[in-house]
Amino acid sequence: MVAGCASQSAPTESAATPAAQAAAGQDQELLDAIREATKRGYKIVNQNGETLYCKEDTKTGTRVRSTITCLNEAQLRAIQQNSQRNVEQIQRTGNDRNMRGG
Repeated sequence: MVAGCASQSAPTESAATPAAQAAAGQDQELLDAIREATKRGYKIVNQNGETLYCKEDTKTGTRVRSTITCLNEAQLRAIQQNSQRNVEQIQRTGNDRNMRGG
């Protein structure tokens, strides 16, 4: 008598889990925010183990005095999201005007 054994392989996931997708989305948001910050003159600085994004602005009317503004990751993301909302709002307003013929 011949005995056979059926083996089943474990199912593989073809798509990332929702948590992995969310993490990837957050990583992409951070990358976008970093790109935008570097375009605006921010530099990545490591201070006491924390990554900061710092920019030096010369005070108006002088070439000698300047202020340094540093943002942490959460602040950088917030600014990026706010900028994106502003762009979307401007686009919606422009589209509304075009639809009204104004």
